Amino acid sequence: MGIVDALAAHQVPIQALVYVDTDGKPFASLPIERIRRILGGRYMALMHDTLIDVLYDALPKEVDLRFGTSLRAIAQESDAVDVTFDDGSHERFDIVVGADGVHSKTRALVAGPEESFRRLMGYTIASYEVPNRYGLGPNWTMFVEPDRLVGTYAHERADRIWAFFMYRGDAELKRAFAGMRWIVPELLADADAAENVFRDVVEQIEMPSWHQGRVVFIGDACGAPTLASGQGASLAMGGAYVLAECLQLCGEHVQAFQRYEQRVRPYVVEQQRDARRFMKMFLPSTSLGVALQRAILKVVFQPQLTWLLRRQFNVRSIL
Repeated sequence: MGIVDALAAHQVPIQALVYVDTDGKPFASLPIERIRRILGGRYMALMHDTLIDVLYDALPKEVDLRFGTSLRAIAQESDAVDVTFDDGSHERFDIVVGADGVHSKTRALVAGPEESFRRLMGYTIASYEVPNRYGLGPNWTMFVEPDRLVGTYAHERADRIWAFFMYRGDAELKRAFAGMRWIVPELLADADAAENVFRDVVEQIEMPSWHQGRVVFIGDACGAPTLASGQGASLAMGGAYVLAECLQLCGEHVQAFQRYEQRVRPYVVEQQRDARRFMKMFLPSTSLGVALQRAILKVVFQPQLTWLLRRQFNVRSIL
């Protein structure tokens, strides 16, 4: 797509994946450069906004972009789709692509409420920016206790970092992490001054069909794998590329939509299954599970066992 160089120039400066104990002492560390070598150089640490900006800059100027606009209704006919926007305007389109995420408004209008397609994983996540005053360096640093995880990771700005929380259940954030040590009390206190606090449940989306009439879905809108897969943006980008290719090759939407789903769905199902399995290891539910996780990380992060990590990170290309 010709955007790799632009993305590479705006990577987040993360140097290592680091696990720490209650006192903040690292007990396992995996350099990002080793991950990059394992993946043959095909790895970049990017913020979501960076990907959006680069894609935006790559678009031809004649593409009609609208901001601050949403859909109110979708009515399908045999030869077109009538769309009503939330400002009351109406337009007709050949096809509609729902690429609007796990809480897709397009999916709700066409296929039904989110509850019909969601698989709740039982966890909640939260994240926000905090001042970089903890001396953690440009790393992705994590501290784990049974059913709750706190992490910080590097920001594009040297004076800021991101705080990340994941926990079982849906309690209020400060109550869920009450009594947790390390720098958790300070990070929770920082939430009061945070400009934006993102909070959401962890869920996968499983649709029986990714298309209905002249409407088709891609990415999290039809097959959210959760953050545990680490493949959400890749699946969305790859799926969009395959859909465009199928539309070009087939010439009409019915066959194109079918071919796109046949190619991409098996890959998405595999990633969702792997994410569910990995979630149990990523956030153990018992003290014994946490102790076992620490023992395993100390072993597999050793340079001589890179072959084990290669099996974990060896994700097949969707193309």
